[in-house]
Amino acid sequence: MKEDYKTRNNIFYFATKELSQDALLCWLINGYNFKDEELYPKSKTLLDHILKSYNHDLNIEDYNILKIERQFCHIDIYVLLENKKNEEKIGIIIEDKKLTSEHDNQIANYKEKLKKLKEFNGKEIITVYYKPYEEINELQKDVIKIDRQYMLKNIFNSFLNNQIYLDYKVYLEEIEEIYQNLESIPICEWEKRKEIYYMFAKKYNQNIKDSDKKMKVVQFNGSTFIDWYEINKLSGELSTIFKKVYLSLNINYEKYELRIRGIAQKECSRQAREKVEQQISNLCNEENLKTSSFSYRKIKENSNIFIAKINLIPEDKCKELLEKIKILESILNSII
Repeated sequence: MKEDYKTRNNIFYFATKELSQDALLCWLINGYNFKDEELYPKSKTLLDHILKSYNHDLNIEDYNILKIERQFCHIDIYVLLENKKNEEKIGIIIEDKKLTSEHDNQIANYKEKLKKLKEFNGKEIITVYYKPYEEINELQKDVIKIDRQYMLKNIFNSFLNNQIYLDYKVYLEEIEEIYQNLESIPICEWEKRKEIYYMFAKKYNQNIKDSDKKMKVVQFNGSTFIDWYEINKLSGELSTIFKKVYLSLNINYEKYELRIRGIAQKECSRQAREKVEQQISNLCNEENLKTSSFSYRKIKENSNIFIAKINLIPEDKCKELLEKIKILESILNSII
């Protein structure tokens, strides 16, 4: 995969944080206030989509924008509309995500915070979720979802004489191109484009019904992991050592590994752990999965530790990765 910034000078190759995307969305919405400029119809289309998704009878032309604020009550983007005729207000919460997902009922909590403000008095509050990458968590039914496909089809589908607009258009188009060609991208390229983790997890989850076995993307200390296949009901020797075990995919800093990890039940001896590890290593070797060693440390209660590490080939693509994942899932099932 090419180093994009060397082939085209696009601000969004560098503006990678959610706050930068917040600013872009605020800029786009604020275009509604400048009716003589090219951006106005795009702003109107987006705001009308939000209002009509909430209530088909609403029309943005009936409203003035009173506020467009970032980090208002910790809300990513807060927009306040006022009806031109009766001065009734509508609040819009936009939760904007890049390399994270909605968690801890954020949107519902923000909605409750707004309801307590004097300016609302029980008036309408619309909740919107925007993410240009794939979302792998379930969203509440009353949340309006705006994704990359909607933006490309309805907002960033023209060639305006505006560099910010064109840069973001290219940015979204390149993400879409990666998604469409995901199966041809080797895992050694994933770390350059973190959105691939979300794309892969979404494709995997499409055929999984058990929520405990669905993939979730985890960000930790600058690294990105995929965790899934969490098993809480263990048997045999595993149940005496671990509260639960799960699978993890690590592609960071030139490490390419599938891992079996566990949450320790209690403090236990190195010998007990080594016995389980050896059993798994033998099963992996029988299936031509190459394992690697790692440093041992004392197991304490609730420690999150490695049980096994399986080496991946940097040139592996989705097909090879999924084949190895299937084998590892089968091995995990056989020992529980």
